[in-house]
Amino acid sequence: MESIFVYLYPLVTLNCIAAYLPQIRQLMKSDDVDSFSLSTWIMWIVGSAVTLGYGLTHLKDMMFTIATGANLVLMICIVAIVLYKRHKKAINYWVFSSVS
Repeated sequence: MESIFVYLYPLVTLNCIAAYLPQIRQLMKSDDVDSFSLSTWIMWIVGSAVTLGYGLTHLKDMMFTIATGANLVLMICIVAIVLYKRHKKAINYWVFSSVS
């Protein structure tokens, strides 16, 4: 029974990583990021960073570390896109509102 998880873990991990791609694609296309909850994603990033640290220092499991690291990187990408879009929107608002 234990060996089934050796095969399932990488498959499920790849599936989870692939699940970020539609969200990233949608964020790249849309300028509407106001409803996106940054606080939730930041908490997930903090949790994932702690999990990665624990995995690196205590578990020393390469598969776990790669999976957690990949998830962390993708979460940071999503938050970075949202922050960029919000900053861009604020700059555009400031520039165009000061012109009129």
